[in-house]
Amino acid sequence: MRLVAAALLLVSFAFRAPVRAQDAAVAQQQEAQAPLRFSKHSLARMQQRGVSAEQVRQTIQNGEAFKYYHNGRWEMGYYDSDRQLFIATAHGLVITVITHASRHYVDNLKKKRP
Repeated sequence: MRLVAAALLLVSFAFRAPVRAQDAAVAQQQEAQAPLRFSKHSLARMQQRGVSAEQVRQTIQNGEAFKYYHNGRWEMGYYDSDRQLFIATAHGLVITVITHASRHYVDNLKKKRP
């Protein structure tokens, strides 16, 4: 099952097609179980914005998961509306962390298409 889900995600990335909410849920489950990997950029933003690795993990595990198109690729977004915390990942790597992210910001991300 995991291999099939991973293959579907890879196909979605390869064709740059929008993915269903079910696919986002599968990606969320996989990322929540995997060890966190951080880009240099995300680590700098976490330090700058006072966000811990545990807060990132909680947002990935429990936040609203969605796919969005940014900088020529599909990425995963995770949003904790209570904390207004947005986490972006690409291929299992945390790439940025944004605090004070509004619902409007997240909704605009969801609308973007290639």
